[in-house]
Amino acid sequence: MPKISIITTTYKHEKFVRDTIESVLAQTFTDWELLIGDDNSPDKTYEIVLEYAKKDSRIKVWKNPTNLWIVGNMNLLLSQISPESKYITFLEGDDMYTPENLEEKMKILGNDTTLVGVISHVSKINAQWEMVNVSQAKIQGKVRYSLIDFLKLGNPIQSFGAVIFKKSLLEKYIPFILPSWEKNPMFWPLDYWLWTNIIPNNDIYFSSNPYFLYRVHPNNFVKNVSTMNNQLETIYQSIISKNTDISVHEICHRFIIFNRFISDFFDWKRLRVFISFFTLIHKYPPWLVDKNIMGVFILNFLPKSFQNYILHK
Repeated sequence: MPKISIITTTYKHEKFVRDTIESVLAQTFTDWELLIGDDNSPDKTYEIVLEYAKKDSRIKVWKNPTNLWIVGNMNLLLSQISPESKYITFLEGDDMYTPENLEEKMKILGNDTTLVGVISHVSKINAQWEMVNVSQAKIQGKVRYSLIDFLKLGNPIQSFGAVIFKKSLLEKYIPFILPSWEKNPMFWPLDYWLWTNIIPNNDIYFSSNPYFLYRVHPNNFVKNVSTMNNQLETIYQSIISKNTDISVHEICHRFIIFNRFISDFFDWKRLRVFISFFTLIHKYPPWLVDKNIMGVFILNFLPKSFQNYILHK
């Protein structure tokens, strides 16, 4: 009877998925099930995960006959969670856990029954296992946020894999995750949508320890920034439609303008970046000192080759 269900979506992860599965097998907490959904990868990803499933009954594998994409693949796996499972966590097919990840998070949850979940910080590594950086713990300990306070944080949760939540809480959104986005199977910010529904008004613990290893490589970067920001705008518009709080409306509108500003930059629309910048600082003067806005504005005047160099660094 698994206590934790680990949800793993894979696509073209043959270079990394062995490390991913081995990191689960290395967990000091062993009462888990690993549910892997391969989204019809054209490489050997499915053969690799099937090899592990044949050796360990805790690992269950599905290969989609056609691409279900992010939302469909996630929904498939969430529908297969064992009824006995008490907690749900995530692990993409190119990322990893540190060996103590599950055990330490379960200790935290066991010591405080009011908690609905634990979120750890993240270490980033590249394809060669070299450390890129370790996230700085801006939030530590037990917290409870209102929606407006959580929105003000941007998104302090750096990856799906950094979280573990009580299944009873997630069941409010399953089946299935993101039902309103089903017509868009490539809905990238599905995790942020989930957090804006779950975290406000629930007790969450933020651990300062980086128990999760996020793999940075060219294939995991969302290349179409405009599409991502358009999808984020859909989330903000949804939040606005469901809330009467003027403060919530204000910050959502601010993020919408900011995301359009970023999209124009990545779409190489220099004049629109210039216009958006002055719209932002006129409507929201405190953002004048925001390093992200100022950084993008300065980069906008540099050659594209130099921009790409800075962004990839």
